[in-house]
Amino acid sequence: MAFRISWPGTSTKILQSFGADPTYWKDYYYIGTDGKSYPFEGNDGIAIEAEDRSEVKACASGLVKVTNNIGDVRPYGNTITLEHLDGETIYQTIYCHLFNIQVMVGKQVQQGDVIGLAGSTGSAIGFQLKVIVKKIGATEAGQTSYRTTDGRDIHYYNDSVDPADYLIPPPDTRPIQTDYNPTFKYTVYRDWE
Repeated sequence: MAFRISWPGTSTKILQSFGADPTYWKDYYYIGTDGKSYPFEGNDGIAIEAEDRSEVKACASGLVKVTNNIGDVRPYGNTITLEHLDGETIYQTIYCHLFNIQVMVGKQVQQGDVIGLAGSTGSAIGFQLKVIVKKIGATEAGQTSYRTTDGRDIHYYNDSVDPADYLIPPPDTRPIQTDYNPTFKYTVYRDWE
């Protein structure tokens, strides 16, 4: 695996791992490559500790493909999608729950460039930064299955892979959460509420 990413902020504390909390995430849906809606089977990225309005940096050099400055729309809020080419493989890193976006579509960014500020838009509980990594074609190649340390299989249909597998330095721990029980005083609203 040649593609590697750096941490997007100063913290390396993972608040919610890839595949965590399937009970919570099943109420959210994404559109698959076949155009159908599928419920999330757990967190499709990792949530990293971040202070309010702290700098968010590009995890790898790439092209700004999409920016969504949509405010508090669930589940992701304000997002940036960067595209990265590793040989013939295309990866995307998606940064969610941003307070604001500081790059424009079409801009080339370098690893470590500031691309936005952390926030709590979307369905974030408190201030955090969610990072999603997609390996384009991973679903078709059967590379999107992730087995948690407690033995559950979680399958993703939208090319999402575990960002922790690509982080340098790797995380110290990957918390496994089987129930979502936040200690924050924020209310989560889903699309249907």
